[in-house]
Amino acid sequence: AFGGVGKSTIATLVATKEQVRKEYNAGIVWIDVGNRGVYGFTYDEYCDVLSSMCHQLKLKDQPEFPELVNVPGESRIELERRESKMMLEARDKVSGLIRGRRGALLLILDDVWRNQDLELFRFKWKKKKLCDILVTTRVQGLLASDFVNIDFLSMDEGIQLLLAEAGQSPDH
Repeated sequence: AFGGVGKSTIATLVATKEQVRKEYNAGIVWIDVGNRGVYGFTYDEYCDVLSSMCHQLKLKDQPEFPELVNVPGESRIELERRESKMMLEARDKVSGLIRGRRGALLLILDDVWRNQDLELFRFKWKKKKLCDILVTTRVQGLLASDFVNIDFLSMDEGIQLLLAEAGQSPDH
């Protein structure tokens, strides 16, 4: 769906519904992924997001991630390979911290542009998923599971929605 259609607004409405908050009693975490260009998250950006996630969940143990040090003479491909490995290790570390939480956890990933970025947030422990994920994206074909395509409202649909939200009957 196009930008400005209301994907993030709908995700916010979902997250604030009482029924959803009861269902996801272990927590609801919002992460603004955004367009991170060709290479996606850097290791440092990803670790910052993971730390923010743990903070949102009020985890007792906050993760510590090793520093990505520059290796003289290392090629771009070698650096990317090492960085990717460290990111998966960071994801596994956070998986270990959230696996003991009681109840269901919802992770909202807002404005995802790449499958690789989505994969970084599929937290698992021994092949068991640790959270449900709600994704907003304008990239068609990004998701392989259930999706709802959101398009612009017609003028009549917009007026009907505004009236309904204002508690007015459409006859006005």
